[in-house]
Amino acid sequence: MSEDRQQHEQDHDVENDAVIGKAFKGSLILLAVFIALGACLWWWKNRAPVKVEEQITEISVPEISVQSSVSLPQVFFQDITRESGIEFKHLNGAYGDKLLPETMGGGVAFFDYNQDGAPDLFFVNGTPWPDHSVNGIE
Repeated sequence: MSEDRQQHEQDHDVENDAVIGKAFKGSLILLAVFIALGACLWWWKNRAPVKVEEQITEISVPEISVQSSVSLPQVFFQDITRESGIEFKHLNGAYGDKLLPETMGGGVAFFDYNQDGAPDLFFVNGTPWPDHSVNGIE
């Protein structure tokens, strides 16, 4: 029985040596790959720069265009809010601290809200802060 045990231990030792040898070979291959990558990286960083021939281009100041006079178009605006039935006054709730909502403007959108074929107007407005009243509005 002791011969069987010795034979088993010898076989086990041979298997262990094979596993260790395989791991050692793998480690050497991995080390060689890392060394090769490091050498390639070192070569890439330290290679001689490519000389580019310098090209000098003459530049000149552009000519000034001379215009005798500029005619601005005349634009006319007419306030028709009351005639069109709009009674809107923007309120942003400002009381002087220049908080973000106080500094933002209002807005208006044109769209057909009720789908009757006529454009509707949607006005964006603010409100006073909860702890302040503006012009009697709370």
